[in-house]
Amino acid sequence: MKKLIVALVSICLCISLFGCKSPEYSDALDLFNEGKYSVALTMFESLGEYKSSKSFVQECNYNLGIENYEQGMYDIAIGYFEKAPENEEVENYVKECKYCQALTLLHLMKKTTGSEAAPAATDSNISNATNSEIDEAIS
Repeated sequence: MKKLIVALVSICLCISLFGCKSPEYSDALDLFNEGKYSVALTMFESLGEYKSSKSFVQECNYNLGIENYEQGMYDIAIGYFEKAPENEEVENYVKECKYCQALTLLHLMKKTTGSEAAPAATDSNISNATNSEIDEAIS
């Protein structure tokens, strides 16, 4: 009888310690699958080491990096890519972001002064440049 009570108490304790995060984890997965990476990231971070939350944190960072890269928000994209899994693709995105920042800065300098030599643009000017400004700078 004592063994049965100890076993039941142990099972209840395990469920209460580990089972309570399951709905949150499931919600975070749903958000991730819906492409709501920012909210999913926050939820996975709050889950810590639970299941594969840590891996999903990195994947959310990667996807948020891509989203910001595509919107021309290169500083923000780099911040997310630095928290993503390290691989060649991520490294290439970071290089591309830095390249686009440099082109944008050059374009803004030319646009401001009409010449090659100009005062340095601020980081906010660089990261807020639109894709059309970058396309114009490249051409």
